[in-house]
Amino acid sequence: MSGANRSLWGVMLVGFAFAMPAWAQQSASTQQTASAQQTGVATFLNPNPTMTVRLPTKPKNALGWTMKVQASPHLSADTMRIEIDFASTGGPTTADQAFLVRLTPKPQGHSPPQAAVIVSLPIDIPQGTQRMRLSRHAPKSSYGNLYEIQVFQDGRRLPDCEATIGEAISYLESAVYLNTMEQSRIRLLWVNSDADQSSRSDSIKHLMVLDQPETLFATESPQQWLDRIDNVESLTGTRQVSAVEPNDLPESWLAYLAYDTVVIHRQEYDRLIQSNSPSADALRSWNQCGGTLIIRGGSVADFAKRVASSQASEIGSIPSPEAIESAWIALDGKAGNFRQYHEPNDRQFESLIQYANLSDEQVGQWKEWFPEGARMITDSLQRYTPTQVLAPDGVRSETNLAGTIIHLGQQDADAAIEMLQWSAAEYLAGWKRHRLTRSGVEPILGSSRFFQWVIPGVAQPPVYTFMGLLGVFVILVGPVAYRKTAKAGRSYLMFAIAPVLAIATTLAMLVYGVIADGFGTQTRIRQVTWVDGETGNAITRTRSTYFAGIRPSAGLMFPGDADVTFYPDNQQRSWEERLEDRFQPQGEVVVTDDDIRLNQDFLPSRQQRQFVTHHPRPKIGRVVVEADESDQANDSGNTDADQLKSIRLRNEFATSITEVLVCDDRGDYYFVDEIAPGQTTTASELTDKEASERLGEMYKRQWLVSSIVDRRQNQTNSARNYSGESFDLLSDQVNQLDTIAKPTDGIFEFELQMRMQLGSKLPRKSFFCLTELTDDAIAVDGAVATESIHYVMGNLP
Repeated sequence: MSGANRSLWGVMLVGFAFAMPAWAQQSASTQQTASAQQTGVATFLNPNPTMTVRLPTKPKNALGWTMKVQASPHLSADTMRIEIDFASTGGPTTADQAFLVRLTPKPQGHSPPQAAVIVSLPIDIPQGTQRMRLSRHAPKSSYGNLYEIQVFQDGRRLPDCEATIGEAISYLESAVYLNTMEQSRIRLLWVNSDADQSSRSDSIKHLMVLDQPETLFATESPQQWLDRIDNVESLTGTRQVSAVEPNDLPESWLAYLAYDTVVIHRQEYDRLIQSNSPSADALRSWNQCGGTLIIRGGSVADFAKRVASSQASEIGSIPSPEAIESAWIALDGKAGNFRQYHEPNDRQFESLIQYANLSDEQVGQWKEWFPEGARMITDSLQRYTPTQVLAPDGVRSETNLAGTIIHLGQQDADAAIEMLQWSAAEYLAGWKRHRLTRSGVEPILGSSRFFQWVIPGVAQPPVYTFMGLLGVFVILVGPVAYRKTAKAGRSYLMFAIAPVLAIATTLAMLVYGVIADGFGTQTRIRQVTWVDGETGNAITRTRSTYFAGIRPSAGLMFPGDADVTFYPDNQQRSWEERLEDRFQPQGEVVVTDDDIRLNQDFLPSRQQRQFVTHHPRPKIGRVVVEADESDQANDSGNTDADQLKSIRLRNEFATSITEVLVCDDRGDYYFVDEIAPGQTTTASELTDKEASERLGEMYKRQWLVSSIVDRRQNQTNSARNYSGESFDLLSDQVNQLDTIAKPTDGIFEFELQMRMQLGSKLPRKSFFCLTELTDDAIAVDGAVATESIHYVMGNLP
């Protein structure tokens, strides 16, 4: 191993030491709405002393109730889950009560200093409540988890209801490196099943051994590592595993956002999907929004049938033979390295442990374990070979809107997942397996891609108008005022006239600049809705930019079941440059059951601010091809291409759809200008060239193009590369991916660009159209949408 790599792993081992206490692993359970008679079960988070507080804090309790508050311990900027357990100490409550639980970030526990947000949770306790549990999900935009918790009632802070949760960051300068590790770490949720509970530990061992050997030494001994695997706790590395019982799966899809992959047994998956429960809807929504679902165990016969009846471009993808062969060679080489590590005074082993805090006894225990680790690898490679991976009943994947479902292939129901199966699954997930790259937005620093979607003509200096005013000033001061005063013999008056004209011109420029932008709120919205044609369910990604002449007192409001992410403007400032800034939260987020409200600090006057949301939309509608006489003629055996010149399309959406383009199962295109809601219209056939040109034109109508033209941009990028500082965390992660595609705008924009611009064609049995913005698209009351667009794409039933 090179000196550079040894240094890198030294930093990572230190990072594991920092991250481990804050990442006590999560299990999961149901999220139900609490009632006055029955408590809802919302214990998705494992008990964690550092992230849990019981209020009031003193033994003497005069309030008549207790409240336990627990927050998710993750450090990076992901959706934060907060669970609250309220219990009355003197019988059921005698009146309705309203509380406000506030989490205020503390300076020692968040970086950069002005990235954190205050989270407020209004809680209503109905009369007659003995015990009540609930959970909320709030956006998080900083690294760290140190918060001060306070409880308010009727606007006043309650006594003894103030405490601190989380941990301080030991070295704020190291936060940027630890955050990179956290954002790159693949978080996996294992759903337990009686069918293969006996082999769970072997499956997880096979996954964790895929990691670099240095990650083993985050534990003190092989036995401690094995114990943690058996208990699925405190596993660190580039992969991180948690476990959950199938009956404890959450009912909110937001609970899954902290995970990249969910691994579930086919038996439990089929039972969950057939239940049509809120838990099934939550898992489905998360998967359709980009999550990776791995199905283990059992037969793949049903999957094979779906593959046979579907398009190969959308379902039934197989791993690359070259990738599987490469994975086999790498694992076989790792087994050889493990055997070598057992040898006395092995230099490579010595270089691995130089940054590990291990005693001589612990080093000896690891050296004794390595032959066993080598046998584990070779046995797994023998049990499941590259031939089995690539066989017809091997590892396969299918798409579910933006998400991926991976089937691990034919094997016994209780068999462990072998190493090549894990490798194949990671290959099929590709760049989508990372939370950051699939969302396409990074809330800590943001990026200069902010300027790809700004409101044109506002918050920008009116250059030509100002030039005109300055020209008038020059003329008045020179040819007019000077000549007149000179002729009158009063040239000294210029000492008064020139400043007065200068002040008047400046005031005119200022007034024009203010009036030109207006005093109201404008927004520019870009929506992409991806529809499942079989069910009519959909996911909508909304990227919205706001500008307020006078900031709205009510702030912004988003749906309560939406994933809300801030998109900061960042052109020049790195994380390292921000460390000396004064600590100040950027605003307050108020989360209720129905909405997420951002206060007015998130939309200052005369500044453009941007937000990205992902929002599931059940039963939103679909486009249906209706049978007509032309279809019947074709089904009767007439294959003449001229027989089918049009098709009948029905709009099952609640709004009109325009510029509807359909690609049928034969790859033929059809187009219609508009279909009213609930109506059926005839669509005419288009050639492939016409369809491609129409797709390109629709994309260019409102495409993502930066509004900044800076000749110094190349020089700036070069300076960034040499400085080694962090300016764009998303691009840094994308550049590390070993994939051909390196998208920086997320799955939805990537798919939109592939269909409309790069590929310029639709998949078979799919449609594309435009429609009006959704009712909840505008987050500010009274805001006026300008130059906005709503793309809708999906498959046909």
